[in-house]
Amino acid sequence: MGMFAEICRALIAIVFAISFLSKVRSGTAFGEFRTATRALSGLRGGWGTAAAVLVAAAESAVVLGLLATPTKPYAFATAVALLGAFTLALLRNGRSPAPVACRCFGGSTASNGHLPVFRNAVLLAAAACGLWSAFLDVEQPPTASALVLAAGAAVTAAGLIRLEYIVGLLTARI
Repeated sequence: MGMFAEICRALIAIVFAISFLSKVRSGTAFGEFRTATRALSGLRGGWGTAAAVLVAAAESAVVLGLLATPTKPYAFATAVALLGAFTLALLRNGRSPAPVACRCFGGSTASNGHLPVFRNAVLLAAAACGLWSAFLDVEQPPTASALVLAAGAAVTAAGLIRLEYIVGLLTARI
């Protein structure tokens, strides 16, 4: 897949794994995510619950597809579709008179603003590049290089996941 593709694969796999696990870690966490899904999607009742279950299942499918050898292109395609839908929901929520917390990463309380949209744009670009590279016939990096790339992707993922917190620390008045 090449080094850049390996970074994209690791970044998307880590972010989606953390997102999935944070939503299903407890009944309370999933209930909060289900409530946010209903509010963000406009779906009511059982449809909102079905959408929440479908999102969690799709996130796990992305992770499993990216961890497979060779990487499955459907995993990147699903990530692109999910990130596009998430970004549209965040934009719609930002224009709402009463925005709700997105629960993107379970306990996340971000409701609107440019940071969640920026985060999703970066992830969407990485997923799109990963999808493109999945169809190229490029050499797999050596294991040691892949581990270093994965570590870099993990640091990047942590920064993107905690972006609102980091920016809050950097812009806080002392």
